[in-house]
Amino acid sequence: MEYRINSLIIITALFIKSLLTSLFQRERKYPSLAKRGKGRFCGTCQFNFETLNKIIAAGFLIFLGLISFAFAEDYSLQYFLTRVTSKPDALSKKERSELLNQIGRLLEQALQAHEKITCDIQTGEIDIRYQEGDFWISKLKEDQKSIEAGREQVKSLKEKPGNMMASIKLYKSLKDLSVNFNSYNNMPSFCASVGDLAPELELWADPVFFQLYVLPLARLKDVERGPPQKEKTPAPKGKKP
Repeated sequence: MEYRINSLIIITALFIKSLLTSLFQRERKYPSLAKRGKGRFCGTCQFNFETLNKIIAAGFLIFLGLISFAFAEDYSLQYFLTRVTSKPDALSKKERSELLNQIGRLLEQALQAHEKITCDIQTGEIDIRYQEGDFWISKLKEDQKSIEAGREQVKSLKEKPGNMMASIKLYKSLKDLSVNFNSYNNMPSFCASVGDLAPELELWADPVFFQLYVLPLARLKDVERGPPQKEKTPAPKGKKP
């Protein structure tokens, strides 16, 4: 992050410097300041302190815009993988929301790949026959169920982030999809439609979602539940004399 900010400072400084250099060179060739007399551009593009202030203000605004861009997180897979290894503490509310958004987009990509493979088999573009075709069709039906279940759980977790059962179901959907999609990658006819989606599904499922969402939620539930309370044993009655 520090390197990115330093780069933006240098870029902004060079931008302002290039503007000032251009104006100073023009003034040297065609003077328009009052002390130099009327030049070629006098009255149309005077270079004065007001112009200088406008240039500095514009450069400052550009710098602020670039700085805000530098601090904006993209919440990519790499971001969450780094989060797993470097920051074991719980995700913030914003990070949980962005994680679910990313998984939602991942499920949409899985659906598109699923529809492409299904269409290619049905139209005969992918030549798979007899029992082998039945096997892969059954796998695709499993994927359809996993994608639908995953999308439902994402929606449920957005409404209730602490829903432990929904998080477990979503994790299972992602794992099931990753297993099937990795098997598709071993088929030359399917791998073009799947590509990098198979390893991405696996990484988003575990370690990202499992380590950053499911486990912290399970630990929180354990803390809320607290240790089991021991039943009080009734005091023994004294014997009568």
